[in-house]
Amino acid sequence: MTDGDAVLEGVRRLKPRMLVLDVMLPKRSGFDILKHLRADADTENLPVLILTAKGQQQDRRIAEELGANGFVTKPYSNAEVVGAVRHLLGEDAGAA
Repeated sequence: MTDGDAVLEGVRRLKPRMLVLDVMLPKRSGFDILKHLRADADTENLPVLILTAKGQQQDRRIAEELGANGFVTKPYSNAEVVGAVRHLLGEDAGAA
């Protein structure tokens, strides 16, 4: 999705099992989207993995306070993201 508004619309329309969310998005930040998702009864329990180039402790703290389920800092490996997604979905990271 190209911007924060599109993410919120896509979540409402597609009802994903989880969301991988970048902090830096046009129109709305990933933190703003996460706050919105947690305030909505339909998405308050949606697992959210935050991706960010900002590896600062403050960003991690904000993500945790807003209810993020996981946090991965760029640069990251594909295996790291896949492992985090599988963990949030309750799937065995070693599965094919």
